[in-house]
Amino acid sequence: MAIPPVLKLVALPSLAMHCSKYFSITNPDCSNAWSKNFFSGVSSFGKLVRGSDNFFAKNFGDEAPGKSTAIKSGISMIFKTASGWSDKKYYILMNDAPSGSIVKISAPNGNIVYAKVLWKLDDMKENKGLQFRISEAAAAALNLQGDKFPLTIQYYQ
Repeated sequence: MAIPPVLKLVALPSLAMHCSKYFSITNPDCSNAWSKNFFSGVSSFGKLVRGSDNFFAKNFGDEAPGKSTAIKSGISMIFKTASGWSDKKYYILMNDAPSGSIVKISAPNGNIVYAKVLWKLDDMKENKGLQFRISEAAAAALNLQGDKFPLTIQYYQ
């Protein structure tokens, strides 16, 4: 049964509370495709994790077979770009993950996004003390404020 888009905004949060607590593949309310897609962005507390439905989320781990997960934490700032505002394509500059790979970005507030690594973070005065730079749209999706903010990045190496 397809739910009209207007009703999804109202119906899904209550369904999330029900299905995340009592999830069962045999439960018709929880087993159809739209609820599975919705639950991919639901945290263990039943809250929608902001930004987890972005463009690159489906590609995270595509390059993973035979690779291990690495986690890097550090300070980030934004870089301005026109991308990501409507298409949810978020980008990151970092030195550890290879260009073109998809990484998971976690903010201290619990929000996540998936971003594509564009290239390495240049060794410039503006980047001194930074481990990452994320696109302005990614920072907005993570609900981050301020000039600098801590992030945790997960990627495959």
